[in-house]
Amino acid sequence: MIRFPAFLPSGSLRSRGQISCLFFVLLFSFLEGQELSERAVRYRPQDWITFSCMRDVHSIALGHDEVYFGTSGGIARSHRFQNRWLFPFTVSDGLDDNVIRIVDYDHQTGLLWCSTRRGLNFYRSGTEQWRRVSYRTIPVDGVDRIGSGERALWIQKGDDIWQGDPWTFSFSVSSFEKAVQDRVQWARTQPGDLPATLILEGGYHWIENRVLDPLLRTFPVTVSAADRFERMWIGTEGLGVLEVDTGVWTGRPIFFGPWTSRIDAMAWSDRGLWMGGEDPKGGITHWDRERNQWTTFEARAFQGLLSHRVRQILDDGRRVWFATQEGLAVYRKESGTWRTLTVFDNLPGNDILSLAHSGNHLWVGSSHGLSRVDASENVEPVEEKGLTFVPFYFLECRDSLLWAGTDRGIVEYRIPSGPWRWLQGHAGIMAHNIYVVSALENEVWFGTDDGVEVLDRAKNTWRGFPRAHYFQGDSIRTLLADHQTIWVGTQNGLIKYVKSENRWVRYTINDGLPDNRVSWLLLDGDYLWIGTRGGLVRFFWNAPYRID
Repeated sequence: MIRFPAFLPSGSLRSRGQISCLFFVLLFSFLEGQELSERAVRYRPQDWITFSCMRDVHSIALGHDEVYFGTSGGIARSHRFQNRWLFPFTVSDGLDDNVIRIVDYDHQTGLLWCSTRRGLNFYRSGTEQWRRVSYRTIPVDGVDRIGSGERALWIQKGDDIWQGDPWTFSFSVSSFEKAVQDRVQWARTQPGDLPATLILEGGYHWIENRVLDPLLRTFPVTVSAADRFERMWIGTEGLGVLEVDTGVWTGRPIFFGPWTSRIDAMAWSDRGLWMGGEDPKGGITHWDRERNQWTTFEARAFQGLLSHRVRQILDDGRRVWFATQEGLAVYRKESGTWRTLTVFDNLPGNDILSLAHSGNHLWVGSSHGLSRVDASENVEPVEEKGLTFVPFYFLECRDSLLWAGTDRGIVEYRIPSGPWRWLQGHAGIMAHNIYVVSALENEVWFGTDDGVEVLDRAKNTWRGFPRAHYFQGDSIRTLLADHQTIWVGTQNGLIKYVKSENRWVRYTINDGLPDNRVSWLLLDGDYLWIGTRGGLVRFFWNAPYRID
């Protein structure tokens, strides 16, 4: 622990500069264990927001106005008195890890603390920044408990206990007797007094401190916390949080976030966002942004839905279509029913890869060819010579033209009567895999094995961006073009191309992404929604106070 000297001998400091130097040396000694992430330096709070799977709850803390849930996907936050979810805290906000073991709110200092496998993290609402205290500065290799006392912060590891100064964040070995004297309140990481009987809404049942869902799956209780207003929050492993009225002992699950952190596909809906991925343990999630409600659809739970492993989603207004590995799933909004079209409905294959909508028809690309679905959900395979048994990775419709990316290059079709033609690109693009297509009025952008290519429709000319220029080692997963900016999602991060400046920028986990593997992109004015292997991300890309 650093201590200031009681006095300074006369003549020991010969100048004001020496005094300033000593001050900053001592200040650095206090703060060297408090690490501020690169994200916090370069970005403002909520420039990056990540919504990940938060179904595994490890700890609960009650703040003045908020309830904090330490989960495997970050810290979920709920307003105690307004019954609404707030933006979560994740690695995008500066946490060093999304797996939160313990969360604790210190009512004396107003600091929110949490522990991860890498260190202690604390958040001060005044600065809206997360800082980290490395375990090596304590020193300890992890913590079992965190607690707040009247004068100190306390951590425990095994049979050892440390006392922390809440202002300098320095720790020293202490004793359990001193912790008792300080009236320490330990963070909640275990279930408290639970009811023998609890009535749950939505087809859920309470059985011996476990929750039984409508699919007869059981979810064990991991932690609970109650306040003096007859409310209790119960955390589970796999189901998230139960909100309970202890006056009448009734409760309900309160879901927050996508059912899986792997987001491979997204689509806008009337009031929100559809999302899903290829995680076999996941599900299809709809987020009603107006009501801030999250709803999940699993294959086992809904008749007609054969698979929830999704590659692409398309909302045509009346229906929502899902490209899955077991067929073309369709959700009918008016009736709330599901159906899955398969080879028995005339599809060339069940392995659906891509979707596009034009007029009254849906174009469906599979690993075995292309087909068209009409408004009555009738399937008509495309039997054009050279197009059968071809994988159609991506489809894009614009201005009565359909572009298709395949393993043999680019196919173009003029809707509704043709003809079909293979585009002759430069530098052997005909032999390339074309994984993604994004069309503007006068440009069509293609993601290939070697980076991106762009077709100038007005001049009928190609101009390329060679792999060696910027895409060395990148695998193009998604691409989104607008008039000013081109966005490219790769397995190594998000890439932005500013047309007017001929400038490329790469964003990674060092900026705010929870995972560098980017699978889908949606533009929303000044915000970009990003589907990653680590969750759904909202990025304030056009912030007026920042130049990337």
